[in-house]
Amino acid sequence: MRSVRFLRPQATAILLALMFIFADLSLPQTLEGWSELDEDNPVHRATSYHSVHADTHLSEADPSSTYNTSDSGTLADGLGQQSRILLRFPMNFTQSDTIHEASIELQCTTEILGAPELKAYVAEMKEVWNGSFASWNVFENNQLWDVAGAEGVTDRGAWEPTTSLIGNGTLSLNVTSLAQQASRSSASHLSVIVASYGAEYNCAMSESIVAADRPRLVIDATTGTAATSGSSVLPNLPVADGAPWMEADFFLKPVTTPSISYAMNNGTDVEIQLSNSEDWRSSSDLAWHFSTLWSSFASSGTSGTYNLPSTLAMDNGTTMHMRIRSVDANDQWGAWASTSFLLPNLDVVDNGDGTATMTMGPTDTGLEHDFLQDTFVNETRKTLSYGDDMLLESSMTSNKERLIHFRTSLNQLGLHDNLTV
Repeated sequence: MRSVRFLRPQATAILLALMFIFADLSLPQTLEGWSELDEDNPVHRATSYHSVHADTHLSEADPSSTYNTSDSGTLADGLGQQSRILLRFPMNFTQSDTIHEASIELQCTTEILGAPELKAYVAEMKEVWNGSFASWNVFENNQLWDVAGAEGVTDRGAWEPTTSLIGNGTLSLNVTSLAQQASRSSASHLSVIVASYGAEYNCAMSESIVAADRPRLVIDATTGTAATSGSSVLPNLPVADGAPWMEADFFLKPVTTPSISYAMNNGTDVEIQLSNSEDWRSSSDLAWHFSTLWSSFASSGTSGTYNLPSTLAMDNGTTMHMRIRSVDANDQWGAWASTSFLLPNLDVVDNGDGTATMTMGPTDTGLEHDFLQDTFVNETRKTLSYGDDMLLESSMTSNKERLIHFRTSLNQLGLHDNLTV
């Protein structure tokens, strides 16, 4: 006989409650705070290492020679003895990525005793060079550099601030700004040139039998996050671009340890470089490279000041160049902003009666342009220039004239506006 079984009322109630609970769990959108997961779009920050794609060096002493298969490249300076290194690395980053830091590492040695100093400079290469043909004279087969040694404005960009090496070891070149520019433009390669002052060093190239010594590019980057465009800042000196910078003293004296100021900084930190050369590379430059990242600045808001120490005093008789750039909170460096000022060499004599006398020769100020300039023009040879002639000629007849021209650059003297001449 078939039996019928009845559940107790309490068990039935519990079973129904559990059914309702599990029904809700099977519909997660009914739960508070529920949302669908988006597709995974990972952002990764990591340090990567990149082998050199092509390398060679250029020798002024052997201007037609190529060194594409050499296992070392030479860095050297000196009259007729300059040697520079060309390097090209693959760029595996685009405008969709953010480069925080980048450096090129070279393993360099010298045969000179006493651990002499090497001062190295790196710049972006604009010309596309072929290592099989590149020499001091040409960048490609029968294609001349704009200026020999890749020195022209169409050959390369501006030099980055110097990096030093004392003794055998790793020369680490800061190419952060150059790599960021290449990434933002989605360039396929980072191509650079390295020049130097100081002792001669030989650096291992890609043909080196020691793999660990070969050039490499080190990049700290975040992939999948587009970089910002960088920040900006302006120099804020008390004199106009190209004007003399003088002390307030009656007996005219150029500044030698001034306070260097900046303004309108919309980034987080700034970097400043001074140089005796408008090319930002001079053998007479001191360690004129400062930053709020490692130097003692007095900063407030968007402006700040750096007091040049006496150990880095500037010399009279020079044209000084200053440039400054800013970095934003995303580690992106902006463009350089530059200015210049004159430090004339003046011979001022106190007359003892509240007056002073200055005696000036053509080149006495010591600046890039002579204080006194002269030439003459010849009516019978109208297209010729006589500015370099040793003698000036003057004559006047019924059918021809020779006229002398003099010019004094009083703007080089830095005369105070309350002086009477």
